[in-house]
Amino acid sequence: MMHLSNLFSNRFYFSILLFLFSFGVFSFSLSNDFVWDDIEEIKRASHSYKFSNTLHSIIPESQKRKENRYYRPAVYLSMVIDHSIWGLNSVGYHLSNIVYNSLAVVAFYILVVMILTGLGVRGGIYAAGISGVLYALHPMHVESVSWIAGRTDILSGLFLYIAFIFHIKSTRRAWYLVVAVVMFYMSMLSKEVGVVFVMMVVGYDVLRGGKWGRGEVGRYVLYGVVLGLYLYIRGRGYE
Repeated sequence: MMHLSNLFSNRFYFSILLFLFSFGVFSFSLSNDFVWDDIEEIKRASHSYKFSNTLHSIIPESQKRKENRYYRPAVYLSMVIDHSIWGLNSVGYHLSNIVYNSLAVVAFYILVVMILTGLGVRGGIYAAGISGVLYALHPMHVESVSWIAGRTDILSGLFLYIAFIFHIKSTRRAWYLVVAVVMFYMSMLSKEVGVVFVMMVVGYDVLRGGKWGRGEVGRYVLYGVVLGLYLYIRGRGYE
């Protein structure tokens, strides 16, 4: 029992175990070929996967608005990186999805630890560990991991968790806020659902009973500016 307690208490080793556990759970997908929309979005569109096109994916041309369906340049960049390394070898793309998901599991675990600790929940380290394991096993993630084009959810979640972690840390050092802002923006660039970050951090700060001074208000204003910038740029080229 003491060994189990030590395992839960050591966040570093538990994070490594969570990563390996999550990787093992989804390792079966490495043998899959391109599935569903992967054929259309990767095999047939791979000719467009160039680093030179990345800027245009981030800042789309307004006149091409009717041609665009989704504004997810972070996902496009991840595909460009995969294509530059793996070509059209599906194993590499599936490997990337598994790694991204395993990192998201670890980030989620660390975030839960910080939230429960910040709220003063007793036994929070154990609850966070169990939450991490359940997150890794949740069947809802199967499609997002096994379907390469479904990595939008994985990447958006990963960046959102990291943004939240550094939001909590930003009360200690100012540069943590820079990381939080960048990760928040990357979450939205992966999938639109990333906008919930603002509501999440405000809700956490309210529950925590934090002070509402200039620093706190300034952070929310900054998040609002970033959100407004995202909506403006997205509106230029996407309906």
